[in-house]
Amino acid sequence: MTQTPPLSIHPLSTRPLSIRPLSIHSNRPRRILGATLRLIVASMLFLATALSAQEYGGIEFPQGASSFADDYIRYDTKFMGGPSPTRNIEPETALGVPNGPNVSLGRGGLLEVLFTDNLLTNSGSSADDLHVFEVGADIEETLVSVRGLPETQSRLVEAGFEPDNGFFSIGKISGATSSIDIDEHFQSFAAGELQFDAVRLIDNPNQGEKSGPTVGADIDAVGAISSVLLAAPSAVRVIAQGRLSSTEVGVPGGDVDVSQTIVLQEDAILTVSSYGSINYKKPKKANAGVEMRIILNNVAVAVDQSFEDNAGEASFFASPSYSTFLKAGTHKLVVRRSNVAFAFRDPILEASYYAIAARDESN
Repeated sequence: MTQTPPLSIHPLSTRPLSIRPLSIHSNRPRRILGATLRLIVASMLFLATALSAQEYGGIEFPQGASSFADDYIRYDTKFMGGPSPTRNIEPETALGVPNGPNVSLGRGGLLEVLFTDNLLTNSGSSADDLHVFEVGADIEETLVSVRGLPETQSRLVEAGFEPDNGFFSIGKISGATSSIDIDEHFQSFAAGELQFDAVRLIDNPNQGEKSGPTVGADIDAVGAISSVLLAAPSAVRVIAQGRLSSTEVGVPGGDVDVSQTIVLQEDAILTVSSYGSINYKKPKKANAGVEMRIILNNVAVAVDQSFEDNAGEASFFASPSYSTFLKAGTHKLVVRRSNVAFAFRDPILEASYYAIAARDESN
């Protein structure tokens, strides 16, 4: 593992926001850089007072329109093999308040949505905490998981719950509009003790229509009934940023880790964007691919993989990203590249960019 010296971050740093261009031998980094900038901007958000409650579909959301998912992390209509829909394939239609337009998941398809101006929480009671708006005549079952912030991840793991790449299952929904009580699945936690920044929805491939132009669950909106609102402060500052990288090729089927210990003197926001690739070329076909994982405090919080059975000449590219709130204290960031391959050639190009932002109290 490549281990860098501990990064100790103190309050009231005046380092200006400076985004350096990436130098990467690929045509994909432009897209990654744009996504990273959007993620950093969206993540520079802090706690604020609640807005007036509003009703949507007869459900009261205490934080109003801010209760709903703001961005999507991943949309994969062939997550469990498909088939994919041919209509309603824009994941952005599942963002914001419910308004009719929707995205079809595909048979066994996946959608992960992100909250950027609020966090989903547990209510500490039997009240519903999360509501998913589904449209369409077919009643389709959807599997639901939530991604916790680092402290929530640690609490749930200690309580015996197993995450799947940072997401914890909270059951399933079916029907046009469905709610879930988080406390029913994670019991004995105080109200607001659990905080989540993302929701994963997976269409149940064994239920509902098996094909068609809008196959799979049709998602209109995802809203946090139990929520803590976030709002942008008047000023924010980037208190640290850097790059973790490794040109180590590794071996087929092996791992290469880069890591950074982060010591925070104040609460802050961590944003990470990573990429890795391999080039494969053999006279005979074989399995080849690459996987990247972002691991925070020993919990995998983001993963991306590119893989092909019986590959000929091909390039494989993975680029997970992650953003979360961190409490003051010591945190361990690891980025792991796994060579999901039996054979490959050419060095791996790999880097992980991170930024840490905090409220500017000097204004």
